[in-house]
Amino acid sequence: MKPQVAKLFELEYKISDKEFSDFMSRLYEHPYQNKKCIMIVAVDGDKVVGFQSFFYWPYNYANQTYNSYQSGNSLVHPDYRGKRLFARMLNFISENPIGVNIDFLVGFPVQSSYNSFIKNGWNNLFNLNWHVKVINPFGFLFSKSNLNKQFSKSNSCVTVNNTQLIKLNEEKDFYNWKSQLVYEPENYFQFVYETTSSKVIFDLKIQTRKKIINELIIGNIRYDSTSTSVVEEAINFLVKKAQKSLCVSIISCAINDTLESPSLSTLLKKLKFKKIENKIFFIYKPINRQIQLTNASLWNIGRADIDTW
Repeated sequence: MKPQVAKLFELEYKISDKEFSDFMSRLYEHPYQNKKCIMIVAVDGDKVVGFQSFFYWPYNYANQTYNSYQSGNSLVHPDYRGKRLFARMLNFISENPIGVNIDFLVGFPVQSSYNSFIKNGWNNLFNLNWHVKVINPFGFLFSKSNLNKQFSKSNSCVTVNNTQLIKLNEEKDFYNWKSQLVYEPENYFQFVYETTSSKVIFDLKIQTRKKIINELIIGNIRYDSTSTSVVEEAINFLVKKAQKSLCVSIISCAINDTLESPSLSTLLKKLKFKKIENKIFFIYKPINRQIQLTNASLWNIGRADIDTW
């Protein structure tokens, strides 16, 4: 069914079926994922008319790694919408033995599918809100390769241990699988800010908007419990390094504004980042009813938590 699924996405998003088929191979068929991920299709006879997947996306909290999954690549053929096919695919996890060992599901739905998830019992715990800082309006005049002088390439798994926050697992196998999903690895960077007793890690991505705006995205900010006091200092130092590159027009960061340890929204405001209206929905659905990670202020996640990072 893979060729039909790829054609379904080509029809909707104008991405070539070959390109999406290649992405499916790297996402679902990789040794790390192929015995864990769940792919569901809706069919009309031999015709694939819908697709929904859940891939292993482990989060850590209080020294425990959860068997958590992210919802992704949800799509129903235009001619079959309004027939509750999407809801039936979402229900597959709870209605079949395949979901018995899953702790919880997370997702980052687009506006068009958001209401369907909420009706299906998912909770919108919080949203990732975008904060932006203008660095150099004339950044387009300089080569993005300048970033190589300021930041390291994102090719190593640097970890921190923070048991007080819910954050994405940092094990090497997961990191390596996630890293090979990207299309343009040359646009991904990493910055590690270290003092004698603290370490703060940033995953970064450069992209060009409207052909002239070079946007440096902070994908996530990782730190241990002893480093919270230097996070502001680390972000400020990152901004200065981006300014030195000359090529960065703006820096952006999508964060959970309810996070308390520390309050990233407060720190970004102090550093003259401006909060804008754009946001990313974050939704959560417990499968194991004994696990309720519903305290929004504990979730340290960012743009890099989404599979398309």
